[in-house]
Amino acid sequence: MSRTAASLRALPDRPESVVHGDLVPPNVHLDEAGHPVAVLDFGFCTTVGDPAFEAAVTAVVWDMYGPDAAHHTAELTRLFAREPGHAEEVLDLYRKAYALITYDLFGTGPHDGTSAGAPPCCGDAHYSRSRGTFSFQVREKTRRSAS
Repeated sequence: MSRTAASLRALPDRPESVVHGDLVPPNVHLDEAGHPVAVLDFGFCTTVGDPAFEAAVTAVVWDMYGPDAAHHTAELTRLFAREPGHAEEVLDLYRKAYALITYDLFGTGPHDGTSAGAPPCCGDAHYSRSRGTFSFQVREKTRRSAS
């Protein structure tokens, strides 16, 4: 984690924009011609940041659980490196940071956030380019009582 944080701090300043954090097919609405007309579900990872972070996260979550997920991640990473011109090393670094931020939110199957039926651990991560800080804190797992 310390290497990832140090690498994030070493990145040069870049223009910031809104980062959605969950650009997946159900969140991108298209018109009859296939043009995007709306982006929905701004949630826990919506922030202001480097557009390369958005590209890195999108490449990973676009088809996270599909049988060709690794292939789609690789293809989208190449596309985002070629078209907007994001460096693949930066995309890889941002994927590592995203993994740290969300490590307890995604499972290996269709039920995100749980492992063997237990509630997820709560991880808090925050990255601020303007302050050059990256912090990560793990809170104790807590069981929700049935009411």
